[in-house]
Amino acid sequence: MSLFDFFFQKKNETDIFYRKIVDIIDYSPKNKILFKKAFTHKSMNIKNLEGESFNFERLEYLGDSLLNAVIASHLFHELPTSDEGKLTEMKSKIVCRENLNKIGEKLELLSLLNCSINKQKFGEDIHGNILEALIGAVYIDKGYDYCKKLVKKIIINPYVKLYELSKKIISFKKILLEWSQKNNYNISFEIISEKDEKDSNKFFCCNLFLNGKKLVSVNDTSKKKSEERASKLAFTILNVKY
Repeated sequence: MSLFDFFFQKKNETDIFYRKIVDIIDYSPKNKILFKKAFTHKSMNIKNLEGESFNFERLEYLGDSLLNAVIASHLFHELPTSDEGKLTEMKSKIVCRENLNKIGEKLELLSLLNCSINKQKFGEDIHGNILEALIGAVYIDKGYDYCKKLVKKIIINPYVKLYELSKKIISFKKILLEWSQKNNYNISFEIISEKDEKDSNKFFCCNLFLNGKKLVSVNDTSKKKSEERASKLAFTILNVKY
């Protein structure tokens, strides 16, 4: 599909799209095409006049870096006595994929995405990916100061509660392994990759063993997610103190 066809085949939908974007970012974009790009999935297979891909992936990369910078600056000023390790830990809790996915989902960003596949087929990460692409687009269109203002509005003010975050666990696997080493237990993981017979999607089964005996078994859409879910369940079963 050409870029021209993409923009002019559904004018009414495009007008609705930009109104919703304005509601989120609190200003009317100067470069409207940029925001259309931020909400276009690669499955649309759109090219610009130079033959370059027209999708959100590069903006997502940029938004990810900007978000990390804004959050790092916020924590640096809000936690003046915290050392580098603590600041890094807190930043990780704010920009972790799980957190960004929830924020993107609450903003209903997926409803604005242009794609040629069933949106129900996307994993949870699509919400956070679009959120990062939006942040990248705002930076290019309005500059760093406004980008920082937007991050404060949609992420920091409603979701960053420093005391609560200090108690939040972002890696149950890490905590579980540290606990096992401290208490002379052996924790091991076995990953089995399988396909769902109904829709042919690949999933990963993680078996977690304690001293060679299977303790839990869970499925998820990636190796990392299945290991984390298994660790979280084992964390509860073993009543690990953190």
